Amino acid sequence: MKNQTNLLRIGQGGRKSSAIFRQSLQYSAEFSGLDEEVQRYDLLLLVKRVGKHAGFSARMIALLDYYISFTRDCDWEEGSRPIIYQSLSKTALDMGVTERQIQKLEHALFECGALTWHDSGNHRRFGKRDEKTGRILYAYGVDLGPLAALKPSLEEKLQEKQLYDAAWMETKRQISWYRSQIRSISNELFEKGEEGVAQSTALSETYEPISMQIRTHMDLAKLRELLTAHKALYETALKFVEPHDKTKKSSPKSVQKFAVNKNTNNKQSDKSDLKMNEKDVCKRKQHLKAANKEPTLSERMISARLHEIKVKDLSAVLSERAMIYLSHSSQLTMQDFVDVAYKMKANLSISQNKWIEACEVLGREGAALSVLLTDFALDRSYSPVLKPAGYFSALIERARVGNLNLKASLEAILKQKMQQNVLQ
Repeated sequence: MKNQTNLLRIGQGGRKSSAIFRQSLQYSAEFSGLDEEVQRYDLLLLVKRVGKHAGFSARMIALLDYYISFTRDCDWEEGSRPIIYQSLSKTALDMGVTERQIQKLEHALFECGALTWHDSGNHRRFGKRDEKTGRILYAYGVDLGPLAALKPSLEEKLQEKQLYDAAWMETKRQISWYRSQIRSISNELFEKGEEGVAQSTALSETYEPISMQIRTHMDLAKLRELLTAHKALYETALKFVEPHDKTKKSSPKSVQKFAVNKNTNNKQSDKSDLKMNEKDVCKRKQHLKAANKEPTLSERMISARLHEIKVKDLSAVLSERAMIYLSHSSQLTMQDFVDVAYKMKANLSISQNKWIEACEVLGREGAALSVLLTDFALDRSYSPVLKPAGYFSALIERARVGNLNLKASLEAILKQKMQQNVLQ
């Protein structure tokens, strides 16, 4: 009876039968080749793009990539099977791991629906191809046929991932905007005497717990919680620079704690006891305008006239320091200048965080050109820049409100160099 039970548990090649295994064998049996417009590496690219969203780890993808490289185009045609019959030991040696680790990775890929096995009786892997046609005559090993059936599901998961990623990036962008506004309010308060300094200090202390760097390991739910906290702090802080009711005569306390993720209906101040000159009024109007609407990335790029800048003119803004990083290719592209700027930023004391912020505000090309303009400004004959990081930050802040014209700056440099050449 025991032997009969064992026999019933034996599936193909001795593998334990299960619903998933039977389904994978069915997919393999029904494999009729890829569509004409689909290549085997298109399937691999789809897996790489979906990645963890569909359960594929980096090591799983590496093994799948390795196995697909052993197949040929004819294996993915109707009447053939994409079976990899290299021994488990050889695969383990090539991948630099143990046979047991390869088996675990294969099982993980099997659980994701990317492969099954066409086993021999003793699980040995071997096969033979026709010397003329290259087609497999017989083979026992890993069968990638189910991967073709997985394509519609992967495409659906990719769309889900793209929507998720877009929502994640948009939430991150909104947080960055609120952060810039909070910093702006803090600076504005700091310039308003002793009371403003106290308020600015309190704002900075309250902001500290939510000032962590945003990393991709944070999920969307966490990011949205962070956005809610920034909105609450921003709305509370705004009451101290944009009072709604100027008829009230109550003045704010010298030190006001700001609420984050709590009730934000704090008693607001109308600042009626503070004397305001025309300059203060103008600054407040500008701040209110910026708070109501921030230009979009495309609007900022159009305002900077990035689309009008030609690659051939960019060499004019390169200093001798920057030239050493420039590719010697005969056909330079905008990416070459982006690479130069990225390598130069450290020399100008521009932090990685400031570079990322600049890319969010103006795109990579706009951020790169701003770095190159900053580097050029160090050697200007008139008013040379002494603090390049501060100058770069000023450019980005101007771009943030749509008040930076990179095309005009480049034209001014070209004109200046032409005048210098004439004088020489």
